[in-house]
Amino acid sequence: LTAIYLQSMLTGMTITGNDFGYWDGVFIELKEGTPAETNKKLRDIEITNNTFDTATSGASVACIHGAANDLLIEGNTFDRCGGCAATCHSMYINPRNDVRVTIRNNTMRRAGAYIGGPSDNACKSGNISYRGMSDQLLVEGNVIDNSAAAPETTCGAINIKPAYCFECIGDMTNAAIWDAEFLRRVIVRRNIVINSGNLSAFELGAARYFVVENNLCLRTYTHSNTCFDTPGGSVESGRTYDDESDIGGTFRNNTCRLEAAGDGATCFVWGTNVSAGTDLRMVNNIAQLTSAQTGTQSCFKHQQLSDYTVWDGNICAGSWDRWSTTGSAGGGYANHSAAHAAGFDTWSAAGGLADDDPLLTSPTSGNSWSVSVTSDSSPAHNNGSNTYKAKFDRLGCLRDSTPSIGAEERGGTGCQTTIGAPQQVH
Repeated sequence: LTAIYLQSMLTGMTITGNDFGYWDGVFIELKEGTPAETNKKLRDIEITNNTFDTATSGASVACIHGAANDLLIEGNTFDRCGGCAATCHSMYINPRNDVRVTIRNNTMRRAGAYIGGPSDNACKSGNISYRGMSDQLLVEGNVIDNSAAAPETTCGAINIKPAYCFECIGDMTNAAIWDAEFLRRVIVRRNIVINSGNLSAFELGAARYFVVENNLCLRTYTHSNTCFDTPGGSVESGRTYDDESDIGGTFRNNTCRLEAAGDGATCFVWGTNVSAGTDLRMVNNIAQLTSAQTGTQSCFKHQQLSDYTVWDGNICAGSWDRWSTTGSAGGGYANHSAAHAAGFDTWSAAGGLADDDPLLTSPTSGNSWSVSVTSDSSPAHNNGSNTYKAKFDRLGCLRDSTPSIGAEERGGTGCQTTIGAPQQVH
């Protein structure tokens, strides 16, 4: 059952202020046209300030499903969307050569909890799932809050990656052509994810020229998930048409905080499908592990240092020695001093930044999940790279010429809710 079904040749429609209690709230029909074939594409669709709640009416595949050119999804609330665990979602956006998609300031919780009945609060499904062929995606200011109960392993958060082999299942005309997925010029900024399952919280794959900045990833339950991961999913090759590889990617001024032990958990992962020597940047990020960790957890998993244009100003904070795992192509390092000696973060003070507590505010729902630097004595204060910093912080405040490391600037000025067009670095 679908509440609103949008078909081709529709231009300039706004869906706002509704309370959806249907299985699929809004379905946007997919069309295979190229960007030039505008007669086949929907465009200028706005889905704003709606409530999607499937708690009583039934399980949904996705509360918003489909794609369009110039699509805006903003200010909506999603609760219990996605009723089939791993293959369902709060929103499932699967473009076919669509451009300029914005997903901004939405709130999501308990995706897929309908499966467990009215009293179940555990996330079981995906939240923002985006895959296909697109250019210019902005994912900004969304809050995915799974703090009410421990999420199940199938719970996802912001997953922007390849997915299906249309060439294999043959469910579209010219399926082999549509099988080659690419997600170009992706901006993911100022989002908050509180807990995901064994899926990565922020996941990118087949993404070219992406920027991931000023995000917070918080884990309070034990799971083996990665917070920030590229390339996420399966970037496939060796077929008639291949997915694009990840090139020109930047992680900057993000904060990862793992408060519960979990075997295999890592804050930042650069996978083996990232194209080496293609302007990869890792700058001003915090990886903090506040409890004793066991197994294969680490702050970072990385490729060879020579693969990166810059790797500067990153903090690995915790009471245990594992800066990066031995599975990293560049080798594993016990702590920041060892990594610094190998050439990482060489801009900083002699010996590199200490593996000290960055003295952040403990994030809770009561303080809007703030991770601000609380003291001038924090190693995150005034130690960031000015050359490669994010211009604004998570709260929309300007960073100064001696910026803080992490998602929030200590002493930031000119704070604003809207910070304008995405700041590209490539």
